[in-house]
Amino acid sequence: MQLKKSILIIGAGREQIPAYQIAKKMGSIVIGTDRNPTAPAFSYADKKLICSTRDANYTLETVLEYSKNNKIDGVMTIANDVPFTVALIANTLGLPGISIQSAIYASNKILMKKQFMKYQIDTPKSEILGNKKNFFELVSKKKFPLILKPSDGRGSRGVLYLDESVDLDWAWNYVFDVSSNKELMLEEYISGDQLSVEGIFVNKKYYVISISD
Repeated sequence: MQLKKSILIIGAGREQIPAYQIAKKMGSIVIGTDRNPTAPAFSYADKKLICSTRDANYTLETVLEYSKNNKIDGVMTIANDVPFTVALIANTLGLPGISIQSAIYASNKILMKKQFMKYQIDTPKSEILGNKKNFFELVSKKKFPLILKPSDGRGSRGVLYLDESVDLDWAWNYVFDVSSNKELMLEEYISGDQLSVEGIFVNKKYYVISISD
């Protein structure tokens, strides 16, 4: 008799519900994590672990405690920008997943852009801002429009479009408050369509799942 596979899904919000439903349909044991005990996707979970998806270390501690008596065959997330949490768990438990270093690159736009430049991948020009005074000085030397963003932002959170009408003092304070690591970036604005490509790697081959604009 083949035992059921168990999958750990990081995050149990509304957007994660399809992953829980598909995993259940496949006959998997589903373990979910979320800081909200009444998160909607938990309705489809066999086991829920209460921990914040963004607190990677505490999530790992919670998962390790659970795994002492329960096998975990895989870990994933969907519609949730927490690659470091997923990678930390996958690497610690010896499960398939991206490297911790790749997750760090994906979570920090400053490090991400350095990799883009290293491998000659086109990316908007940007500068790291040391403080508010540095921000004002750089803006005075550039032409609008510009983009101000946190290096650790997710889903456009904290990203501002700057033109002559924007109060720069307000803009800095707003983005600074949004950022967790307090590292801000000033970026050139490039006009055009934005395309989002979603895909997965299977045996080192990339498969495109969807393209949206």
